[in-house]
Amino acid sequence: MKQIAIIGAGGFGQEVYCIWRDVLQSQGVDYKFIGFFDDDPTIKENIYAKVMGNVEDLNNLKYPTEVGIAVGNVLHIKDIRKRISNEKVSFPNIIHPSVVFLDKTTTALGIGNIFSVGVIISCNVNVGSFNIFNTRSTLGHDDKVGDFNVFSPNVQISGNVTIENQNFFGFNSGVIQGKKIGNLNTLGAGAILLRTIKDSGTFIGVPAKKFNM
Repeated sequence: MKQIAIIGAGGFGQEVYCIWRDVLQSQGVDYKFIGFFDDDPTIKENIYAKVMGNVEDLNNLKYPTEVGIAVGNVLHIKDIRKRISNEKVSFPNIIHPSVVFLDKTTTALGIGNIFSVGVIISCNVNVGSFNIFNTRSTLGHDDKVGDFNVFSPNVQISGNVTIENQNFFGFNSGVIQGKKIGNLNTLGAGAILLRTIKDSGTFIGVPAKKFNM
């Protein structure tokens, strides 16, 4: 029997539990959900299960356990991954049955990615590890995505776009074809990016412009 756990007991963690449950049921896999792990000591449980401890407690697990990191902050995702050293813990790709891959034979995935309901992945796409693709987000043909990125609901990435690491894409935002995005950028809700950008910027509006904080 497969043993699974989720990091993050908030609303998104609960969504990921539902996604993973649907995945395993569709595959006919027997599983045991041992619960959530969260660094917030005030969260003891949610509607699906109890919080079994904090992130470090995963390093004490003695049985093979698959873990999903259900956290929407790109900095926290990377930090959490670094803190887990237990060789018994693995990070599968969690892909809802409704996700569409136009050509799996030309799609490469790392580990620990989460694909929510209605995501569409085109052909010749390369995705790194620990990315979150929320509801109805889309990657176009020939896209390349690094690690620890978060794509909010309805994000639309056109074809031949390169995205590096730890970028956050707000609800309903988009990137036109052929652009490159560096590291640690934020694209605001509804923003449409029409140009290549480097690192550590916040971009809002249509067309998206850099916001100086």
